[in-house]
Amino acid sequence: MNYKACFGGDCQIAVSKPVTITLSDWPTDAGPFTVRKINAASVDVRMTLPAGPSIYATIKKGCTTAFYGNNASGLAITSCTHEPADITGMYIKQLVTVEGITGGTAILTLKSE
Repeated sequence: MNYKACFGGDCQIAVSKPVTITLSDWPTDAGPFTVRKINAASVDVRMTLPAGPSIYATIKKGCTTAFYGNNASGLAITSCTHEPADITGMYIKQLVTVEGITGGTAILTLKSE
């Protein structure tokens, strides 16, 4: 599958196997984004940030993880009730939402803010 529509960090995609997706001109912004494993109720992912850390998260169906970063650090916050808020000092905010998982295929929405 071609994930070029995700360049810029905004897209909705169907993923059924591990894949690495280029979101930007890394290392100045977020990405690459990697789907590591699709489970029955969650998706294991990794986001690489400019400061060098790779942040791992397991996102449950219906939840959103916000990956935050700056030149020195990064972190991920997951919420199943609302979009995670901005964090002062972090200039990257990449949202990943697991919209649904059916038959081993996950529908993900990516949004760059």
